[in-house]
Amino acid sequence: MKILQRSFVIFLLGIVSDTCIDPYLPHLDHNEQLLVVDGLLTNEEHSCTVILSRTKAEKDLPPVMVSGAVVTIGEIKGPVTELQETGNGVYSADSIAFRGEVGKTYLLRINTTDGKTYESDPCMMYPSGRIDSIHFEKDIEILNSRNEVQDGLRFFIDCEVSSDCRYYRWDYEEWWKFKVPNVARYEFINENDIRPIYNVKEICWKHDTGDPIVTQFVEEAQSDKIENKPFMFIPSGISDRFLIRYCIEIRQLSISQNEYEFWSQMRKVGDSGGNIFDIQPFPVVSNIHNVNNIDEPVLGYFKVSAAERKRFYISRSDLAGLGLKVYLYDCEEIPLDISSHHFSSFDNLYNFWAANYPSYAFIKPVYERGSLVKLVFAKKECTDCSLTGSLSEPDFWTD
Repeated sequence: MKILQRSFVIFLLGIVSDTCIDPYLPHLDHNEQLLVVDGLLTNEEHSCTVILSRTKAEKDLPPVMVSGAVVTIGEIKGPVTELQETGNGVYSADSIAFRGEVGKTYLLRINTTDGKTYESDPCMMYPSGRIDSIHFEKDIEILNSRNEVQDGLRFFIDCEVSSDCRYYRWDYEEWWKFKVPNVARYEFINENDIRPIYNVKEICWKHDTGDPIVTQFVEEAQSDKIENKPFMFIPSGISDRFLIRYCIEIRQLSISQNEYEFWSQMRKVGDSGGNIFDIQPFPVVSNIHNVNNIDEPVLGYFKVSAAERKRFYISRSDLAGLGLKVYLYDCEEIPLDISSHHFSSFDNLYNFWAANYPSYAFIKPVYERGSLVKLVFAKKECTDCSLTGSLSEPDFWTD
C-alpha cells in the first residue's frame, strides 16, 4: 500500500508530455478525493485483503480511509464472497472459507456509502512456477545522491516458470535474530539494594516486509527457467541483519500482462522521485472503474495471483571471508560516580539521571573491595532488545 499511496497523486497533477512539465502542488476539495484500492487475492492460506482509502487533499494529511463499504469478490458465473471490514478501511475474507484457485477468473465489486459502485476488470489466476533457489554474493551499491558507495549482499533467485504464464512478480518477508550490546542485567532499587535481573532481554527477533517492484516477462522462446534474477541488495554496514542469523522468504506471484504493465509504470514513478506530489509524465492505469461514470479516475489495482514461497537462512559464519563491512551499534556504556558528579549519594545520582536522561537506562553497578563506586548507564535501545524487536522466536525458526 505504501507504494500505491506514494505514487497515485499523478492523476491529480498537470501532465501533458514527457518534456516541459511545470510542477505544482494541488489542493483538492473534499469531493475531488479519488478512491484508492489495494487488493490481492492468492491461492495461499492467508486472508484476502482489500484496503480502501482516498487521495489526500493536502500533502501533509494522512490518507482518508474508506469505511462502511460493501466489498465482494466473485467468480465469473460463480459464487460471490463478501469481505468483512476488520479495521478502518480494511476488508478481509477468511482464508479457510475463501481463497483463489488457479484457472478461475475473479471480479472485485465495491459499493461505497455515497452510493457509488466500482468494479474491477475480470482477473484470471494464472499458475505460478516455483523458486528453485536463493543465493547471494558480495556487491556494492550507491546509496544516495552523494554517491556514497556501500558494500553488502546482493540476492539472486533461480525460478521455474509455468508455460501458461509469462509474467511474474516477487515480494518478500524477512526476520533476523539480534542481541543488544549493553543488556540491562541489574535493577536499581536503592544504593543498598541492587538486584540481578534474571529474565534479561538480550536476544530478540525483528521482522519486516518488502514490496519491491521486481517483475519479469518471460518470452515464449526463452527457457522455462529464470536464472540469476537480481532481487534485492542489503548494505551490511548499516543493518544489524547479518550479525547473528537472518532469514528471508521470497514469494513468486503469477500476474497478467495488464498487471505487469501496471507495475512497470509504478516502477517509473518510484524511480522518478521521492514525494507523492512529484510530477510524473505518464499515467498509471487502474483495472478498477466506476460502473456509472467511466470518466472518474480510480487509483490502485485488484491483483489476482497464484503464489509460491521459498525460505533462505544466512548465519554470520556464512559471510566469513567476504570482507563485508560490519554493522556497529551506536551504543556505549556511561559509568558515573558520585564524587566527580557532585552527588551526595548514589540514590541522588540515579534519580537525577533517570529524571533528566529518560532515553538512558541503568544496566549494572561497579564495585571495588565490596563498595559501590559507579553506576553504569546506556541508551535504552542498547539495553533491552524488546524495544525494537520481539522476544518471541518465530514458529518456523531454526538455528
